Amino acid sequence: MSRYFLLTALLALVVGSLLGLHMALGMAGLVSLEGWPRLLHSHAILQVHGFMVMLVLGVALLVLPRFLDVPLAVPKVALLSWGLLSTSVLLSLSGWQIHVPRLLEVASIIAFLVVLRRTRAGAPYHEADPHERRLNRLHAGFMASGAIWLLLSVAASSGRQSHELVLWGFASMYVAGIGLRVHPQMLGFRIGSAGPLAWSLLLWNVGLGLELAGWPGGRIISCVGAGLYLLGLNPFRPASFTPEGSIWLRSYLRTAYAWLAGTLTATILVPLTGQASLGAAALHLLTSGFLLTMIVGMAFELLSTHGGRPLLWPQSVWPILILLTSGGVLRFVGHVASRWPVFGLGVTCQLAASLLFCLVLGVMLLKPPAESHATPAEKERG
Repeated sequence: MSRYFLLTALLALVVGSLLGLHMALGMAGLVSLEGWPRLLHSHAILQVHGFMVMLVLGVALLVLPRFLDVPLAVPKVALLSWGLLSTSVLLSLSGWQIHVPRLLEVASIIAFLVVLRRTRAGAPYHEADPHERRLNRLHAGFMASGAIWLLLSVAASSGRQSHELVLWGFASMYVAGIGLRVHPQMLGFRIGSAGPLAWSLLLWNVGLGLELAGWPGGRIISCVGAGLYLLGLNPFRPASFTPEGSIWLRSYLRTAYAWLAGTLTATILVPLTGQASLGAAALHLLTSGFLLTMIVGMAFELLSTHGGRPLLWPQSVWPILILLTSGGVLRFVGHVASRWPVFGLGVTCQLAASLLFCLVLGVMLLKPPAESHATPAEKERG
C-alpha cells in the first residue's frame, strides 16, 4: 500500500523539480518567465503536497507495521487516503478553487490517521522505564503536532502561509518525532535530559500558532523551539556505542541537521537585517537542505532495511549527498547575493540529485520485497 504513496511522491518530485529548473533558468535570463505565478503555484503544490506530504505518509505506512510487527490495519482506508490526496494535488494544479483541494487533503489526512491509530492498536504493550516513557510521550507529541498542523494549514490566509505551515509544522515536526525515536541509535548515543525537548515542543507549537493568527514574530519563537530540539538531541556529539544502520546514513543525518541549524540562523537574521531575500533563501535551506537531505537518507535506509528491497546502486548515496549539499550552498549564496546564474547552477545540481534519487528509489519500489521482510498481510497474499 505504501508504494502508491511513494511512487506518486517520486513522480511529483520529478515534475516539480523540472518546473523549478525552468524557473531558475528564467531568473538567470536564459528562458522566458511568462506565466510566473502559475509556475510558482504548481512548483509549490508538487514539492510540498505532492512530494513532501505524500512521501512522509508513505514511509510511515511502510515502516510502522514492520516496527510494531503487526499487519497494516484497514488497507482500503489507506488506499482512500492516497486517492483523496492525489485528487487534491491534481485539482490544485488544474486551478480549482483552493477550498475544494484543501478539504480533500483534510479528508485524506483523517483517513491516514485512522489507519495509523488502528495499526498501533494491534501492537502488544511493552513497559518502559520513566525516562523512556517521557521520550515516548515527546515522540508522540511531535508526531501528533505535525498531523494537527497539516490539518490546520487549510485555515491559512494564503497559499504561501499554508505551504509554510506544512513545511515548518507537519514535515519538520514529523522528522523531529521520528528523529527522537531512531536517530540516537543510528548515531550511537543516548539522550540525556528531556527538558530541552519538552520546551522545544511547546515553543515550536506556540510559534506556529501565533504565526497562524497573523503575528510575524511567531516564526522566531518556532525557531527557538527548533533550536532547543537540536540542543536536546545534539546530533553532532561523538558516538558512545556502535551506531546502527549504514555508515553513509550518519553523513546524511548530520548534514541535514547542519542545514536545520543554518535555516534557524538565517530565519532569525531576517528581521535584524531587513533583507527579504534572506527569508526566501532560508525557506529553501529548510526544504531542499534539511528536509530533502533527511528524506533522501532516511528513505534509502528505511526502504532497504524495513522494505527488504536492496539498493539498485549502493554507491549512489554519495554522489546524491554531494550534489544535494553543493547545490544547496550554491542556491543559498546565489539567492542572497542575487547571482542568478549561481542560483541556477545550484538548482541544476539538486535537480540531478533528485532525478538520481527517484531512479534508484523507483526501481527499488518496483521490485517485490524479500520474503523475510514482508508484512503478515503481504505473506498471506503470497
